[in-house]
Amino acid sequence: MGENERFTIEEVDPDGKPTVPKRTQDRFIHQCGVVVRDSVPISIQEWNKKKDDGVSYVDDRCKDQLWNSLMINFSLPPEEDPNNPVIQRKVKKWALKKMAEQFKNWKKRLNEQFVEKDETLEFTGQYAKIKDHWPAFVAYKKSEKAKNGSQTNKLNDAKKLYHHVKEYVLPPCLVLVIDDNLYGPMVALNYI
Repeated sequence: MGENERFTIEEVDPDGKPTVPKRTQDRFIHQCGVVVRDSVPISIQEWNKKKDDGVSYVDDRCKDQLWNSLMINFSLPPEEDPNNPVIQRKVKKWALKKMAEQFKNWKKRLNEQFVEKDETLEFTGQYAKIKDHWPAFVAYKKSEKAKNGSQTNKLNDAKKLYHHVKEYVLPPCLVLVIDDNLYGPMVALNYI
């Protein structure tokens, strides 16, 4: 996206997700992924700081830089109180969560497509920027620490009875609940 391209976000969900106009929402989400892939090295192991001191993570200063890079192309709806930017805080929190998700998914795809299959990656196009960090990324993904962490995560995930629950509000007194559990997605209409 060029620096001269500008998109105006007109509405934001209570959780901070830009919603209107739809085209701007789509560009915002896409740009979250672009910014994080272009700016955060794949050799960084975690998005947030963990208790383990030996783990690299994205620090708050870097997250602020990611936010500033993202907002070059977007403007937010006006705040009710300019001295208390509530909308900006909500959108920033949502955008950083989206970036964390996209960063994790980017590294997961790289791991599944290349590291686990012992495939050679050609550092052209979208992969050109990761060339310098590739050896560290591969070394970590093949380490016992990473394999043990992955195994622990898989075991914990298998123990979950309920995964993501999403609620969609329907006409005034109905709520559509989609529950993705071990038995597959379940849909229910609940009265509120």
